[in-house]
Amino acid sequence: MFKKLRILILGLGSIGSRHLRNLKQLGVDTIGIVRRSHNNPFFSNPEEVNIYTSLEDALSDTWDLAIVCTPTSDHLAQAEILMKAGLPFLMEKPLASTFQEAKRFDSLNKIKSVPWGMLYCLRYHPAYQKCLRSLNQNLIGKIVTARFWFETDVRTWHPWEDYRSSYAVRSELGGGILPTLDHEIDYLFALWGEAQKISGIQGKSGILEADVCDWTSIAFQFPHPVQLQMSYASPAFSRGFSILGTEGQLTFDWKTNQLLLTTYDSQTKGVDEQVLWQQPEFDVNTMYLAMMEDCLQTFIETRTFPIASETGLQTLEVCEQVIEV
Repeated sequence: MFKKLRILILGLGSIGSRHLRNLKQLGVDTIGIVRRSHNNPFFSNPEEVNIYTSLEDALSDTWDLAIVCTPTSDHLAQAEILMKAGLPFLMEKPLASTFQEAKRFDSLNKIKSVPWGMLYCLRYHPAYQKCLRSLNQNLIGKIVTARFWFETDVRTWHPWEDYRSSYAVRSELGGGILPTLDHEIDYLFALWGEAQKISGIQGKSGILEADVCDWTSIAFQFPHPVQLQMSYASPAFSRGFSILGTEGQLTFDWKTNQLLLTTYDSQTKGVDEQVLWQQPEFDVNTMYLAMMEDCLQTFIETRTFPIASETGLQTLEVCEQVIEV
């Protein structure tokens, strides 16, 4: 189905390489890659792929779609080139380094109407999709409160490089806990739409050798309250959510890969537990592959993308309201 698509990938780091593998798995034959250097032995130039050293050189050939996988600080300039070239594209999150920078995308859209969308893979995790369906089915009644968390260690993300050279901890490349870890923010919008009120703080733990904030705590009002806590200086990995409703509770833990529905039985005065989704050996690439397939299918059918470009602006607007302490 996707065999005839001609797709250009900008950047061949961790996420660019993942998209390359998935595009091949989906049957895309013609793939080009724009990369400025070839000195990373972990990501050598793949066979049967056209390599370009600049986006301008790549655009001398014909493409149906581009995927932007470069450091955050490069996104705006590359998007402007793609828009002026009339080439539809998918943008890896986050959209830009700051909300003010991201607002320039609106003016770029007015230059030329070019289809483009965001890539937020968490929406394609089976447990998170099941959670959304469960809430739509009113399985736990009216939402009372919710808590989401993500604790990870940026020092372990890329074994092939010194973490201090990674874009994620370099402010000049658009790094920092925000907007780097904005998947959960996007998912909250997917669940409940625009928040009525947002407040938050972020700071530097002193654990990392970096000039960016590495932890954050954000409070949302949807109108029910939601607390989001994240850190990427945490040696002990932890990620998940707990959503309490008037008739039950949904909880998910990445370590057990189990989505649990817990309800109170008024007759037995006990608690009932039902596993809604569980896959102990879950392969995270499943959600990346599902996301890419959905994006390509939607693009072929409608010339649009499943995650609207405005989503990237919304998440950055949240980041803008979080103050450093």
